[in-house]
Amino acid sequence: MDQFRRIGEVLGSLRALMVLQDSIDVNPRQCRLLVDAFDLAFHAVADALRTHLTFDPRHTLRWRPLEHPLAELHLICLEGEHYVRRCLEPKPIWWGKVLALSREADCVEFHLHNLLWCLPVVLEAIEAIAEGAVGFDDEATRKNRVLVSKKYEKEWMEPRLFQHKLGELYLSSKDFCARLDSASREDHWILSQILNNRKISPLDPLTDHEKSLRELLISPKSQLFPSSVLVQSPGYQVRKSSSNFMEVQWMGESFLVEHLIGRTIDEASIANEISALASMVHPNVSHYMYVLADQEKKEWFLVMEWMSMDLSSYTKNLCSTKNKASFPLLVAVDTMLQIARGMEYLHSKKLFHGDLNPSNILVKARSCSPDGYLHVKVAGFAKWSTKNSKSSTSVEGETDPCIWYAPEVLQEQEQAQDGSTNNSNSCINGRLRCSEKADIYSFGMICFQLLTGKVPFEDEHRQKDNTSKNIRVGVRPLFPSQSPKYLTNLTKKCWHSDPMQRPSFSTICRLLRYIKRFLVMNSEHIQPLVDYFELESSMCKSFTSWVQKDVLGASEVPFQMFAYRVLEREKTSANVKGTSWDIEGDETSVWGEEKQNTGILTDDPLLSPQVNQDTSMKSSAKKIHGKLKQQLFSMFFTSYCYYAHLNLVMTVSRNRLVSPGQKKNTTTVIKPPQLSGRSFSVNNGNRFQQVMMIPARRSVMAEGKQEMPREDQGTARRKSFYGFLLGILGSAFLLVLAFQLLFPRATDARPAPTEDDANRCDLFSGEWKKDSSPAYSNSSCKFISSPQNCLTNGRLNTDYLSWRWKPHGCKIPPTDTRKFSNSMRGKSIAFIGDSILRNQMESLLCILSKVEEAVLVYHDETYQSKTWYLPSHNITLGLIWAPFLVKSTEAKSKKDIQIYLDVLDPVWTSQYQNYDYIMLSGGQWFLKETTFWENNTIVGCHYCPGKGLKELGMDYSYRRALRLIFRFLSAADHKPLVVLRTWTPSHFEYGQWYSGGICNRTKPFNEGEYNADPVDAVMRNVELEEFQEGLVNGLNLSLLDIYHLSLLRPDGHPGPYRKYHPDISKKPQEDCLHWCLPGPIDTWNELLIAILMGEEELRSSF
Repeated sequence: MDQFRRIGEVLGSLRALMVLQDSIDVNPRQCRLLVDAFDLAFHAVADALRTHLTFDPRHTLRWRPLEHPLAELHLICLEGEHYVRRCLEPKPIWWGKVLALSREADCVEFHLHNLLWCLPVVLEAIEAIAEGAVGFDDEATRKNRVLVSKKYEKEWMEPRLFQHKLGELYLSSKDFCARLDSASREDHWILSQILNNRKISPLDPLTDHEKSLRELLISPKSQLFPSSVLVQSPGYQVRKSSSNFMEVQWMGESFLVEHLIGRTIDEASIANEISALASMVHPNVSHYMYVLADQEKKEWFLVMEWMSMDLSSYTKNLCSTKNKASFPLLVAVDTMLQIARGMEYLHSKKLFHGDLNPSNILVKARSCSPDGYLHVKVAGFAKWSTKNSKSSTSVEGETDPCIWYAPEVLQEQEQAQDGSTNNSNSCINGRLRCSEKADIYSFGMICFQLLTGKVPFEDEHRQKDNTSKNIRVGVRPLFPSQSPKYLTNLTKKCWHSDPMQRPSFSTICRLLRYIKRFLVMNSEHIQPLVDYFELESSMCKSFTSWVQKDVLGASEVPFQMFAYRVLEREKTSANVKGTSWDIEGDETSVWGEEKQNTGILTDDPLLSPQVNQDTSMKSSAKKIHGKLKQQLFSMFFTSYCYYAHLNLVMTVSRNRLVSPGQKKNTTTVIKPPQLSGRSFSVNNGNRFQQVMMIPARRSVMAEGKQEMPREDQGTARRKSFYGFLLGILGSAFLLVLAFQLLFPRATDARPAPTEDDANRCDLFSGEWKKDSSPAYSNSSCKFISSPQNCLTNGRLNTDYLSWRWKPHGCKIPPTDTRKFSNSMRGKSIAFIGDSILRNQMESLLCILSKVEEAVLVYHDETYQSKTWYLPSHNITLGLIWAPFLVKSTEAKSKKDIQIYLDVLDPVWTSQYQNYDYIMLSGGQWFLKETTFWENNTIVGCHYCPGKGLKELGMDYSYRRALRLIFRFLSAADHKPLVVLRTWTPSHFEYGQWYSGGICNRTKPFNEGEYNADPVDAVMRNVELEEFQEGLVNGLNLSLLDIYHLSLLRPDGHPGPYRKYHPDISKKPQEDCLHWCLPGPIDTWNELLIAILMGEEELRSSF
């Protein structure tokens, strides 16, 4: 917890700094964005800790896996705080701060990129501890495992679904991503306004030099300015120079300047290149912030951010003979990632380096890092950069430059020499070939140096001809035996001899992010359980955008980390699942009883003990019944084999000819058949059964012959025939009996209720009785939306799952999901209405998933309308969002809604012809503040005080809408079965949804225990009256009257558990209108299935 406390201290410091946010005149929007991101991340981690872990000072060792991830997050927060301080703190020379900070992208692409990478790592570390152990509470551990597994389901591996479901948690919501994209542009506009105001301010007029600086800042980046802006500025001085680079002090800030001398300046010929290079802004690319020139002296001054030295010098200092040290593994991977990100950015701009080596990589220590982290920038990619043998070597010129070049580049150089053997240096002195794959090879060699602390081929540098030849024939430097395989494999792929086998820098970046995550979470640096290249290959097949050359923004990082984690969990659990399945298969194969999918986990800690007990009893009963069936079948089959075998042998023996040496008054005695332990397999219902087989003993006893009485040969034959016939008849009788036991007639499987049945039994009038658990669980169905996933969201009381609807005078048979799916083959069903209908649709998808899991094949931009498909049964299920069923427009205030009572909603009228059955529901949205239109004229309203309109009431608009719908369907050519689902009651008590209403009951109402809302009665009467009118007009219409049975179930709503683990003490807004899944709403679909199956049977009878 100490690391988490330190993060809180940094956040408190940032909040204190932002009290003065109005004083930030450089990058204020980016500073605000950074502070908000840290605040959101802190609360996300805090919520995860509260949800998954319990702190016990006696067991602090369990928190150790969090130490490194939280330390990494603490470092990122410290660096972000340093950035905000730089933007805020007053400088003696204001211009210097603006020059240094206004043209960089560190806020989003460095600080926020690191935060968006680190937050999933911290959350995953918390979840890993929660899945492992939570104190000594095994039930809490199992609960955490369910919650975590639900989060990492494969269905969320879709960017838009991930953003919708987990965007807030991972800082990748639409609003936050929009701020990432716009913050830099807004800051540039703010700075331009400040500079314009200073230009015209009479109180603080600008000097000539300040005017030049102002023009430099607001002008396009491609515009050249005289070098006097730099060299003649007050306080300008050169602190250090090396080769053609200088460290200068300019306006109170340190900069790195590439000084080019003796080159003719041709503005017309290089203007495009200057524009392209100046526009390249990335924290890991050496950015030419300002390009200045002196045409008379033929000098160029390319101003860049200050960096302390190149990577070659830094590595030499770190790994010197005295220190005997190398990069820490995590620092090496982070450095590799930054180089890869810089190269990824350059390649996305179609700019290939051609001379990537440690001398062209600039570094500086990160001020807040005690672990040796570096800030890395790729340099030396401009055409005017000096390209000679010294540029690609160390300071002392000891490194052979050819070691950084790909074999195909060396081969090209060899061919360019035209067979000359006089040149002892076979390496490249300039940029002969620039390509993406050549840069990746060079990157692989740099990785080797970072991981080992050694220069590649350092023992062969004095034999330069041999080095070049060896590289071309495939010789590569050797890693020490203790080097991590997952990193050496990546490096070897980068320097592969076949350029097409080398990964792209985008792939390398994703791999290194995940490898860095692995190192942070596993300080022992053990071997990963999966091959990350295999994960990447699977990801690229699923997401084609990952293969493209464009750089994905920092906002994409959380989804990439999440997708990797989902696939990693699937890969690592595959072997365990396979082993578990084999064990289960062994258990069930003894009797051949297929394991019944009850849809609920027997060890689900979220279920009450009684539910588990009932489920276990049912399962045990099924297993016993299956065993008895199998024993009977085995016995009957064995008896049949016995009779057939015995009679056949006896018949053959009695009719055998007497051998010449045998007396006629003797015969051979057959030894009674004996059971042996040998077994064979019989395929019964696609399951293999083990039964005992009578051995086919056909050998005649050579000894033990006994005298038998003489019989007439005809009599013996008749007895043999009668015995054989008796065996056959007995076996047939037993087989018929076995068939009846194995395949009983489904006496309780009644067809859907007909009109005659309805006269005797009202399915919609009855009471709720205690019964077994539901047909599925929240963990077995992936279609449940988060607001209706009450168990996952923390609801502890599960009694609402153990009730079943019992109509008066009859019984609803158990739903035969398989029979229903078969009867619906080739059919399509549309659910047209509001969010409660969506609630019912998800219930039906869960019920059908026991037979076949539906596939989402379509969704609109808002994910309100969706289409699922069951390919094995060719069933289509459509959800069409049309809350009013008639045309409507919603005002910006979301209060004054305009509905057109004479125009149907085209969203559903344009699609309904594609469906055989349509389910309609509505009404709830008519309670809102609405204005009614007919014939393009406002005719009235509902709940519109102060507007001077006639109050017609909600029932008026609902009646007009239903009447218009039924008349349209009656007159249309397409005649689907229309099912109208009646009004859904809500159960708010002590207020409404907007005034603190709650629903905390835990069991159903009994008759007379409730007071129905008058509004409910009014709206339901409208439905019943219009339903009767529709029948009179000849509409193929059916009624699903769920009002009464739903009214009795106040315990089935999410209540406060519409949110994940809500803080009940804060009295969150409760949902007493929608229904938990699983829950009472499943009964709606049981009745709907009965209606649809009855319709199908009626159609098939004609």
